Amino acid sequence: MIARGARYWPLAAPSLLAWVFLLSWSIIPILPDLCGPGGHFWTSVPASFEIALRINPLPPLFLSWLVMLCAMMLPLLHVPLMQVRAGGGTRRGDSAVLAFLIAYLAIWMAMIVPLVALTSLLRLATASSALAGPLIALGIAAAWQATPVKRHCLHRCGETPMPRSGFAHELAAARHGVMVAGACVGSCWALMALPFCFEGAPHLLVMAAVALLMLYERYGRASAYRGGQVGLIALAVIATGAGLLLL
Repeated sequence: MIARGARYWPLAAPSLLAWVFLLSWSIIPILPDLCGPGGHFWTSVPASFEIALRINPLPPLFLSWLVMLCAMMLPLLHVPLMQVRAGGGTRRGDSAVLAFLIAYLAIWMAMIVPLVALTSLLRLATASSALAGPLIALGIAAAWQATPVKRHCLHRCGETPMPRSGFAHELAAARHGVMVAGACVGSCWALMALPFCFEGAPHLLVMAAVALLMLYERYGRASAYRGGQVGLIALAVIATGAGLLLL
C-alpha cells in the first residue's frame, strides 16, 4: 500500500518537514537532563525533576514533543483522514481534518507526559549503567508487541469507522480523532517510550527506527506480524533480563 504513490504526499510532506525541523533545531532539548543529587533513589527523584525542569523549560519541551508526533504519526493517518474528508464534502472537509488532527494530537500529547515521566524514572533508577534502562524498555516494548491487546489496538487504528453523528461534521471529526488516537496510544505507547530512553543523536535514530516499524505494522503484511510473536517474546525476555543484570 505504501508504494501506491503520490496520494500519500499530503501526509508525507509535513512529516518530512517535521523531521528536518527536529534535525536542525538542536537548541530545543528533546529530553530533560536528569542530574539530581546522590543518595537514595526515591529521595533524589523530586530534586532531580526540579533541576531538570529548571534547566529545560516546559514550553520548548512540549513543542519538541509536538513536532516529534507530527514526524512519526502523520504518515499513519491516511485512512482516518480520508474518512473525515469524505464525510465533510468539499466545503467542510478541510475544517473537519483540522478538528480531527487537533483532537488526535491532544490525546497523544496528554500521553507523552506520563511516558516521559516513566522513562525518566527508569533512567534515574538505572543511572549506574547506560544500557540497562534502554534494554529494560526494549524488553517491555517487545513483550507488549506480542499481546492480543496490542493487535486489537493496531487493528482499530486503521479500521475504526467514523460513526454517523447528528453533530456538526467538525465535532464528529474531533470525536473520531479521539477514538483513533486512543487506539493508536494502546498500540504504540511502548514503542513511543523507547526514544525517551536516549539523548542526542541516538534519540533521533531510535525515533526513526520506531517510525519505520510503525509504518510497517500499519501498511505491511499482517501475517508477517503475527508470525513474529514468538521472536518478540524471546526478545522481551532477553532484553529485560540483560538490562536487570547490568544494574
